[in-house]
Amino acid sequence: MNGMDLRDVDLNLLVALDALLRHENVTSAAGELGITQPAMSRVLARLRTALGDPVLLRVGRGSVPTERARALAGPVSELLRAAERVFSPPEFDPATASGEVAVALGDEAQAAFADTIFDALWAEAPGIDIRLHNLRATSVDEGRRGVFDVAVAPDLGGLPPIAGAPDLSEFVVKRIYTRRFVVCRAPGTPAPTTLEAYARARHVIVSFDGGRRGFVDDLLAARGLSRRVAATVTSFGSAASIVARTDLVATLPEEVVRTARADLRVTAPPLDIPDVPMLAVWHPRRNADPRHRWLRERVMAAVRRRAETWG
Repeated sequence: MNGMDLRDVDLNLLVALDALLRHENVTSAAGELGITQPAMSRVLARLRTALGDPVLLRVGRGSVPTERARALAGPVSELLRAAERVFSPPEFDPATASGEVAVALGDEAQAAFADTIFDALWAEAPGIDIRLHNLRATSVDEGRRGVFDVAVAPDLGGLPPIAGAPDLSEFVVKRIYTRRFVVCRAPGTPAPTTLEAYARARHVIVSFDGGRRGFVDDLLAARGLSRRVAATVTSFGSAASIVARTDLVATLPEEVVRTARADLRVTAPPLDIPDVPMLAVWHPRRNADPRHRWLRERVMAAVRRRAETWG
């Protein structure tokens, strides 16, 4: 078959050849394949033409394979097993799984959900290792390149543009729960229950690049108001800790308050801050991978269960 173009060959002939070589009998091979003996004889004729070899020779009342056919038996069987692996659905057994999985979370989501994610994954797959990645400006590109398997990320599309909503159009997104914002303060700090008191308060905001404004400033500006951003920090946990020890106030996701190791007082914001859907995000090339399907389903379920306990 040197130089033969495989596009000119019916690869189903390999299945027939395998059956013929195992049975060394046209009738028996036909029965295995569910075709008639005459049909199998026609297939044998096609094989002889394709191979330039008789394949089976009549000897008395039976048949024997030619030397060429005997030599092909092993390679043909191996090719068919390889084809079965290609076209069979992949399998995944978490109980015997090993290796690493990577999940991207913001610092506040790590504090709120990392333990329950770990418990959920290790309950079924104790042999896997879990790597957490920080959500950041480069996370979209990292998700595209497969740096992490799945992310839990906010859908910022409903917030003012300063929030910097990433383009997730090429990713699969599934809503997990809804993030709500609350105003936090130390026990001795007066509650800014009116919009005017809120605007007068000294605020600490989370800014990953050291910026002086957040999306709340745009919401206030739409009402003709502004606030003093007295301090910026780079993590929600730091903001909660600082608020607990100063007279600053902070507008933070509810998850931060739920997991903060600080004595905080909480009130509802005196302005309408849109709720933020929290999403599971992954690249569509991983959709059919059973290992990834198991991972993303367990991550989503674990996060959802924890969020539901907050009411």
